[in-house]
Amino acid sequence: MERNVLRRFSLGALILFLGLSNAVLGDCQDTLSKLGKISTWSNKDKNLSLTARDLFPEEFVREVESTLGRFDIRVAHYPNRGFLSIMGTVRNRPCVRVKLYEDPEHPQSMIVDDLNLENPLRREDSANLNPDQSSKGLPPQVFRHVKERLFEIVKAGGFQEIRTHSQQHFAVVQLYKRFVGMEPVDEKSRKTLDYLEGLYSFSRKELPEELRPKDVEEFTRWLGSGGSDPAGLTSRRVYHLENYLRDGKVHESFSLLKNKKGEVIGALFNDNEEAKSNIVFFDTNEKTPQILNWFAIAASHQLELVRKLY
Repeated sequence: MERNVLRRFSLGALILFLGLSNAVLGDCQDTLSKLGKISTWSNKDKNLSLTARDLFPEEFVREVESTLGRFDIRVAHYPNRGFLSIMGTVRNRPCVRVKLYEDPEHPQSMIVDDLNLENPLRREDSANLNPDQSSKGLPPQVFRHVKERLFEIVKAGGFQEIRTHSQQHFAVVQLYKRFVGMEPVDEKSRKTLDYLEGLYSFSRKELPEELRPKDVEEFTRWLGSGGSDPAGLTSRRVYHLENYLRDGKVHESFSLLKNKKGEVIGALFNDNEEAKSNIVFFDTNEKTPQILNWFAIAASHQLELVRKLY
């Protein structure tokens, strides 16, 4: 199986979205309620047609076009391959990209992938910019508008929910959950994600400060996302860890990591191995604890997310 499991999802500085006021969200919702419905479409008939105003607020499109020129939205249908793509460009620079896949196992669902939303009004000509000028992310209220319109597009195609591929890395899963409002598809997925989020919280709060990951991307590498082995693994370390998991013998090259409940969740190495991390976690959700590897979890479809649209 190909191990390229990295799926991209760029939202720039949209962490601000979490701090949106109710007033802003209310104004956005009022605007959305006044927009016309997206026309019924099917991938087979290749008849989805969109303009920038179908996706973005009128005032935002007006500002973009008065400042930069025409804001084009292109839809490309690939019915024989079971997906369509939506691409938005200004001055030939992509600022909107999303692929929507048909899901044979769930005919009422579309799989959303490669979602990338950037602000065409961002400036990149100077290092001395305020955050609003230099951020690649859309303004929060504009992002919410686009998100809701994408939901309407999926619904107009006759679908009732959106899903993600199971093979997303941890940072991407967190973004889909936080900004798109998606949830684990079943109890097994929920249990797996709760455990992984617990490991992230442990790493950020309970490890000695000098050992903590600087961000979610570094923690993601610890897990082995993107088709690679966990960053802390070498063949020698695997040997010692497997011995421990089999017979409980702790080798002198590592000490055990325990959470607040006293449960063993991983190992901290103190050897001189050349590795990108000295932290390795265990997957304790299995009947027999084993070295945690994101690829193995993703391949078993434990990481799918879903959002109902009705």
